[in-house]
Amino acid sequence: MARHNHHIHIDTFDTGLIDLKRKEQRDPAFVLNHLAQSGEFSNFEATDNQVIARTVQRLIDNGYMIATPKIYPWTEVKLTTKGYKFLEDNGYFGLGGANG
Repeated sequence: MARHNHHIHIDTFDTGLIDLKRKEQRDPAFVLNHLAQSGEFSNFEATDNQVIARTVQRLIDNGYMIATPKIYPWTEVKLTTKGYKFLEDNGYFGLGGANG
């Protein structure tokens, strides 16, 4: 009997934003730190619910990050100087996470 090896790749278009607890999704510093580490997000996860959608939009509107569309559904994230300062002011050390 012939044996066939098949490989399946499933892309979830996910950097973990939708896995954050709602409280974390509401916390702009927590979300910004997450995005700084991932460097991108998918449009699917950024619009998964209104909480995360509002937080991401606020980060952009407040000038903490620049979001640049890449190949759909991905968006590249670059923190601004203001964004790095915001993280530092909220107890985060750049890309290293919380200091707690």
